[in-house]
Amino acid sequence: MKNGIACRVKWPSNAANKVCATEASELSENHSRNRIEEIPSEIANHRTDIAFVRRPPKDEFLKADLLYQQDAVVVLPSASELAGRVSFSAADIRDHPIIGFPKHARPILHDLLWNSYRAHGWQPDIACEVIDKSTMLQLVAHGVGIGLAPAWIRALAPAHLSCIPYQTDGQSIELYIAQRAAGNSKLRVSSWTSS
Repeated sequence: MKNGIACRVKWPSNAANKVCATEASELSENHSRNRIEEIPSEIANHRTDIAFVRRPPKDEFLKADLLYQQDAVVVLPSASELAGRVSFSAADIRDHPIIGFPKHARPILHDLLWNSYRAHGWQPDIACEVIDKSTMLQLVAHGVGIGLAPAWIRALAPAHLSCIPYQTDGQSIELYIAQRAAGNSKLRVSSWTSS
């Protein structure tokens, strides 16, 4: 409940925690997480009022507003000869092993990496794939490879890792807030999101 109005909230991952840190503990106690494919039907079927999603739903009865946008970073050991760079492109990291994410676990990061390589006709050298970003950080720290992550990872990365911007030809990591396009949920959602 926020501003005296109840609002049912869903989100697919820890993305909402990073963006809405002050609400994270309340959200985690009172609202549930869903697989990202389930969220549009949860809203359409009136089981939830608002959802944080990585891509806007393709449904004429739903609307999504961009809430947050950030760039990707390359994560590598601070002792690496590459750590002094200002930014990286796919060409800069082409010959380095990468700790990647499988498409089913992190579709945005997976596509960001693969699309930036495919634009040049290359294939990344995937050392291994992991499900979560904390595992990726540990493997980078142990020299298995470099990683690609959202810029917010800087808050979690240990001091011996560097996070350097990755050039993605305009592609970014986005977070949307989705709701029904019509109906009485708009009042609840606007009240909840306005403060």
